[in-house]
Amino acid sequence: MMHLHRYEDYAMIPLRLVLAAIFLFAGINKALSLSATAQMFSGMGMPIPMVFAFIVMILEIVGGICLLLGLFTRHASVWLTIIMIVALALVGWKQLLVPATRMNFFMLLTVLGGLITLIFSGAKRPSLDEHFLLD
Repeated sequence: MMHLHRYEDYAMIPLRLVLAAIFLFAGINKALSLSATAQMFSGMGMPIPMVFAFIVMILEIVGGICLLLGLFTRHASVWLTIIMIVALALVGWKQLLVPATRMNFFMLLTVLGGLITLIFSGAKRPSLDEHFLLD
């Protein structure tokens, strides 16, 4: 189709930018209300909820920055994938059972699919991974 294969390396840019925005927003939101996040984690039955809230906040912010820059993209995607799997296991599957929140489950699943794509593909171009030959 009109020689679009020339641009394949750039195909990951929109995915990286959208996922970066999602995780930066989520992480910054947690940072602005860390005690509320810890309270939510406690309600889900997580042990030491403040510690986990802090860890997730840091991983989401740092992971979002890594995706934005295309730096350590595969590693950041693995850590963010773990967060998404835990989120799906603790909350997401319950959303699937309720028609009003079913789309939330599929949105979480879509984010997970994007992260898995980045694990397998890497950042491609342009990225700091490519610039520093990290991928």
